[in-house]
Amino acid sequence: MYGIGLENYHTILVSDSRSRQELLAGTDIAFSLHPTRIEVIIRYISNIKRSHTTYQNSRQYLSPLRENEIVIAANTIIWFKERALEKPQTKKEIFTMLQNLSEKTHKVITSIFIRSLVIKERFYDTTQVRFKYLTEKEIHYYIKNYPPLDKTGVYGIHK
Repeated sequence: MYGIGLENYHTILVSDSRSRQELLAGTDIAFSLHPTRIEVIIRYISNIKRSHTTYQNSRQYLSPLRENEIVIAANTIIWFKERALEKPQTKKEIFTMLQNLSEKTHKVITSIFIRSLVIKERFYDTTQVRFKYLTEKEIHYYIKNYPPLDKTGVYGIHK
């Protein structure tokens, strides 16, 4: 299995993200799902933005780990104008957020925490994203055809 020896492990995915669930389901890694609803906590340190939610999410899986279990927790934030954007709750909030991101650059930061009995690894990756100018018509079309209410930062990068 990808040369990393996971065939003898059971993976526990601590995530509410359908995209992450689909990604893992597309592999031959055996996993179970342990959803979480923790709020994002962001710390701004030396121009590096880190999400500490992943560690907290992994700790939500409170059952003692067995020797053959690995917990994976991941969290993604949108960092724009020196703050994390919250998930929108209404179509109006989605529209406003997309308008604000139009013709601007923001950062997408995903942090991942992997834990087993013998390892604890935390890492993150940052991607800069620049939106083209979005017309009101384009924004309304996107909201109607690609409902983004469950998306961090109102969009899925794969859409």
